[in-house]
Amino acid sequence: NEYENVEENFTTMKLYYIALARIPTEKANGVAIMNQCCALGEQGIDVELVLPRRTNAISMDAFHFYSLVKNFDITYLRCGDFLWIPYPRIRFYLQVISWQLSVFFFTSMRRPLYVYTRDVYSAIASIGKNIFWECHSRIARVPAYLVFKKVRGVVYISHGLEKWYKQHFGSHRSFVFSSCISERFLHDVRTCDSSSLRSRFQIDPDDKVVAYIGKCTTMGQSKGVEALIRAFALTQKPNSRSLLFIVGCEKEERKQFLKLMDDVGLPKDAVRLVGHVAREDVISYLRLADILIMNYPSTEHYAHFMSPLKMFEYMASGRAIITTDLPSIREVLDDSMAIFVPPDDSQALAHAIQSLLYDEESCLRIGRVARDRVQAFTWKNRAKALMRFL
Repeated sequence: NEYENVEENFTTMKLYYIALARIPTEKANGVAIMNQCCALGEQGIDVELVLPRRTNAISMDAFHFYSLVKNFDITYLRCGDFLWIPYPRIRFYLQVISWQLSVFFFTSMRRPLYVYTRDVYSAIASIGKNIFWECHSRIARVPAYLVFKKVRGVVYISHGLEKWYKQHFGSHRSFVFSSCISERFLHDVRTCDSSSLRSRFQIDPDDKVVAYIGKCTTMGQSKGVEALIRAFALTQKPNSRSLLFIVGCEKEERKQFLKLMDDVGLPKDAVRLVGHVAREDVISYLRLADILIMNYPSTEHYAHFMSPLKMFEYMASGRAIITTDLPSIREVLDDSMAIFVPPDDSQALAHAIQSLLYDEESCLRIGRVARDRVQAFTWKNRAKALMRFL
């Protein structure tokens, strides 16, 4: 495992982590960026996170929002929001140009030795001796060509993503590091008591909870929640003692899910639709569940390129996982840690849910193995391996 037995012989160095991201944010990229910076700071690296100064509905301090120790600095650069422009695409490109100008002048004045970024726009605009790009998805050919001409190395979050880029852009210095989990999260999830949530939702001790926790779409693509609702409807029988929790849905998604529940005949009292919850409350919902679902469709991105934070949080919870059988998921999970079902198959998903609902022994075994294996996938271990690569 690339996360284990990593040497700790680091020389004190300055690293600029540049990100075109709104932070704090309820999205997973904010969790990853902040935790990675904190983990690098713990290794003695002088980290400065560089972010755009943008309109943000979340007014909380970023370190408090993510429950992190303040061991690195955050610098905000000017970046236009252009909210007065009614056309989203034009507004986006103007934001990118504004950001790239700020990054160019910022790095030109400092000439940093190390620049690390996970967005292509920051990589292209940065000036520095050692620029590293963390790649999370496919990008257009022209931006990719410009990035590969400039960066010293690329960090991929999945082997499938690395393989695709090397097939299309040739050999280059690279390494694969999946997403991770924080040691704080591992500790908190072990000690969490979800009894207050059971009381709040009036869940009887004998009721079983099936849950999906997280955003319901990414980059405009569904994460399979609609198929999960259809599958759960197939598991319902008279006097069923199971509930489905969908945690993290937006208002518009909630309306769509309620309509779908009517269409498939799923009683509303069998489902709890919960909006975005605070980071610390995610742990409570993980522990509330008996079974956790990842029902990603079989698209190119989900099948080969992703490394979802959700997977590692699910593993840390010690709960049974049911997931679609995709190569990207198989890079981390195996048959001892999850129940795999074919993608885009509601019948198979329903059967898997039904088989685990009242098989407590299997649930405990699967959850225990996943929780043991996730110990190696921490941001601390990722930071150590990352510094060796840099």
